[in-house]
Amino acid sequence: KDAWAPERAAVILDNLERDPQNGILHVFSKGQFARRAHPDAAFAISMRKTFYTGGGHDVLLEPESLKGGHGFEPERPEMLAALILSGPAVGRRGSLGVVDTSSVASTLGRILGVRLPEPAAPPLSIARNP
Repeated sequence: KDAWAPERAAVILDNLERDPQNGILHVFSKGQFARRAHPDAAFAISMRKTFYTGGGHDVLLEPESLKGGHGFEPERPEMLAALILSGPAVGRRGSLGVVDTSSVASTLGRILGVRLPEPAAPPLSIARNP
């Protein structure tokens, strides 16, 4: 491992973030993103609208025509979506308010009776045990 790699990466990412030609809105350091990224990640990147993270460097320079992708922090209003569940294993009705998307997999796992190895978040309180 290169002990200086994180410092060099921080400088590069800082320069990319400052350049308005790039699609990077914000670079988060490890201490700023907690559960938002892989635990081994040193940085997380939030993209400007119409830009997405992906393979190649061109995604930083040209808006993408796709309408979905990675690279946005979940608190952004445009990231909100509807979650509708129905069935005998769903025990609660009504609005859940804003739901952490990390809870969706563990909720569906509980409903389907599937144990996930390390869920990112606990299941929502609507899911009955099978």
